[in-house]
Formats: sequence, structure tokens, C-alpha cells
Amino acid sequence: MDELCEAFSLERVNKAGAIFDLTKLDWMNGQYMRSLPLELIAERAKPYFATVQMRDEEQYLAIITAARERCTLLPELAEYAKVFISSQDPAPEELALLGEEASRKVLNWFYIHIPEIELNDPEAINALTKRGITELGVKGKAFYTPLRLALIGQSHGPDLPSTFAILGREEALSRMKKWL
Repeated sequence: MDELCEAFSLERVNKAGAIFDLTKLDWMNGQYMRSLPLELIAERAKPYFATVQMRDEEQYLAIITAARERCTLLPELAEYAKVFISSQDPAPEELALLGEEASRKVLNWFYIHIPEIELNDPEAINALTKRGITELGVKGKAFYTPLRLALIGQSHGPDLPSTFAILGREEALSRMKKWL
């Protein structure tokens, strides 16, 4: 700080070229949010979750963990959480994908095999996913997109272990069954 004070000179300050970049400010805030301890972000975000009904504190922390990777401001965390709290229908242009045979095959396979594993274990979900890809012969977007659409109503979102852990077994099964 002393070095900065010594280097600063009011004579070198000019009015031209001053730009306030909101995009960069948002990016910096997102970086800051990701660097803070999870518990601190969770505490600071609580006022924005006042109207959001959570299953428990574990679900709340899991949502904050997933959301802070994609959000730049605290109010955005609560908005991001909505896909986990209440079932969302996919956009009309994505609905057709859920009706395809390959999508139904993936959803049905997961619906049958989800009860076999612990949903709070990312390794178990990743292993189940690899097994599903091998057994069904469906991979990439054709495998992951129907699951995300059925589970959170969006084709993009957090990884499957996070999604399953946040939703829990009963909610995940209920959301998949809706589209089967």
C-alpha cells in the first residue's frame, strides 16, 4: 500500500478514457464469490432464499455449491435454485427430444437403476453413468441431455452427481417418471 501511495500522482490523473465496465465487474464478483468459503456465501445468500422452501441445510449447501460456479451475484443464486426446488418443463423446442426413443431408453434405464446407488456419492453416479453409456450404446449429448431435461428442465446445468444429490432419490425418480 505504501508503494502505491508513493507511485500515485494526482497530476497524472486525467478525465479521458475512464470506462466503467459492468461485464468485467460481474466477472470479478463471480471470481470473488467462488473464492470465498461456501459457508460465508451460503450465509450471505440466505435473504434471497427467504421464499424458497428447501428440504434441509444439506440441500441448500449443495445448491449454493452448484450455483456459485455459474452465477456472479447473490440474487442469481436463488434464481438458479428454482430448477431444483420445483419441476420445470423444458422449452418447447426441447420437448420433442424427450419423446424420442433414445431419450426414453436413457430415462427408463436410469429410472430402474437409480434405486441401486447412493445419490450422495459422486463416484457411484459416475460409475452408473458409464455403465449406462456402455449398456445402452448411447453417448454424449444423446445420453446427458434427456436426463438434464427431465431432471431440471434445461439441457445445460450442473454435473449429474450434483443434480442427483440436490434433488434426492424421490424427486429425481418422480421427475423422470413424468417424462416416461
